[in-house]
Amino acid sequence: MQNRLTFELNKFVGMVNLAGNHILREQFDVNFSEFLMLIGLLSLGDIPQKDLAAFSGLSKGMVSRLVVGLKARELLTIEGNATDRRQDIVRLTPAGRDLAVSSADALEKAFVTYIVQDISPAEMEAFSGTLNKLITNVTSLSVGMPKGKE
Repeated sequence: MQNRLTFELNKFVGMVNLAGNHILREQFDVNFSEFLMLIGLLSLGDIPQKDLAAFSGLSKGMVSRLVVGLKARELLTIEGNATDRRQDIVRLTPAGRDLAVSSADALEKAFVTYIVQDISPAEMEAFSGTLNKLITNVTSLSVGMPKGKE
């Protein structure tokens, strides 16, 4: 199993992204990356774009393109930062907030219905704990990795 852990995790994440994209596009006309921007703002509040990149794991350039697109759809606003003029603050509009909440609820319901339907609460708790440890470990690895070894 350990020899294939990277493959299995990557496969799982890819399949979750595909399923999430399908549900989000079909029901809400957003993709998974756009959803991550909305959820980031819903979770963290009004924040600079660089913090959205850190939250989502997407590049700053990708976040910038997503923010422009979501702003054009009037799902968020971009305003100057009074304390640091180099960083704009991104805020959800009421429509963006509604979309974030309704799409998160729909995605959670679909995942619980189809993905974890036959997994016991104890198994889910163990999986969640293990997943959090893996996330912590990979975050430590990527932060402490020497340049050029990425």
